[in-house]
Amino acid sequence: MIKGIYSGKIDFSSDLINRARQLLECSFSLKDKYSDWDTNLPNPNIDYLIESQETFYFEKTNNIYQSATSFLLYYEVSHLVNGHKSFFLGFKDG
Repeated sequence: MIKGIYSGKIDFSSDLINRARQLLECSFSLKDKYSDWDTNLPNPNIDYLIESQETFYFEKTNNIYQSATSFLLYYEVSHLVNGHKSFFLGFKDG
């Protein structure tokens, strides 16, 4: 982008970027119907303790997910601790 030659298209010539695209497409396909997971893509049966090109990205993604989930849970607990009424817990105003 700095050089002014960015076309706006993602270059999938990198194996890592291409696998990320495949993972995204496989994930999106599951919203419409069930299908068996492609075991060539990242999955829970792979030992990621063995360092690979993708390990950094899995660890980063997991950390972001865990941090976001923790934030949301603490945020909701803070409403309960501070006595805020909750529509979802059946409380009604008045």
